[in-house]
Amino acid sequence: MATTETERAKALEAKQRVAEAEAEAAEADRRVAEERAREAKALAEETTALATTEVEKAKAMEAKQRVAEAEADAAEAEKRVAEAREAAARIRLRAVEAEDITDLSQRQRRVRMVARLLLAAGDREVTNQEIADAIGVKSTGTASEHRTEAVALIQGGYPEFDPDVPARTQA
Repeated sequence: MATTETERAKALEAKQRVAEAEAEAAEADRRVAEERAREAKALAEETTALATTEVEKAKAMEAKQRVAEAEADAAEAEKRVAEAREAAARIRLRAVEAEDITDLSQRQRRVRMVARLLLAAGDREVTNQEIADAIGVKSTGTASEHRTEAVALIQGGYPEFDPDVPARTQA
């Protein structure tokens, strides 16, 4: 019986060592799994950071492209404004030249100056004082009278049509 007990004790001890070895193996597997999880997490974070960087680069490039397009549009708009100003200046010059060759009175010329001032102002309100300064009179009342006549002239089709300047076919 003693051998049996010794064998049982040895078998029990062997089972205990196997259990301890299995526990150590399980612990090692757990540590390996944790390390792999950390590595996977780090890789995911790195991939996310790279993707975010690429997205930011793409957004920056897109923004730069929009800025370049806006600058090109602004330059084109400035060119059109300059061309429009040049055309308006040519029209004003032709109007002044036409007035010079006609027998318009000084008042008629001032009314046309006011009409051109009002047309150039567009939606901006022009004061009677501005009109007085432009036509060289001191009275805002006189400026107001000129404004009234200029508005009527514009409503009649000025500058394309001027009732006081004969058409070229009539001259």
